[in-house]
Amino acid sequence: MTAWNNGFCNCFQMQEAGCVPCCCPNMCCPCMPMWWASAMSQIKGKEEFGGNYLKCCLCAQFCPCCTFAVAYYELAEHYGIKHTHADAALKFCLPLLSFFQIMDTVMVKENLSMGFAKLVPKASVAPQEMKR
Repeated sequence: MTAWNNGFCNCFQMQEAGCVPCCCPNMCCPCMPMWWASAMSQIKGKEEFGGNYLKCCLCAQFCPCCTFAVAYYELAEHYGIKHTHADAALKFCLPLLSFFQIMDTVMVKENLSMGFAKLVPKASVAPQEMKR
């Protein structure tokens, strides 16, 4: 069994963490649900779960507690992560911390990088050297 990529209260250890993904105003504006929808729609093997971008975006914006709790169960099973019912209850009560933990794990497992209001696949090939 594997584990989540970072601990539950470690949002500042999230991949590519800086002022953009961790500042509170982004959680109130459309950026957070757009990042969520983008991440959920790019999970390989879970197309039926996060395939509808608009549905994921609206659920994250208007019902984050339920959305992140369901995602916690779905993704723990999908990635083979051990979890307990107590973990799920805690994540339901603290949805913002759940968001960062889930997003970080999805970004690492699916090889995604933070973009403007979306996640993009990381470049699989290193940039070519400049010719002189």
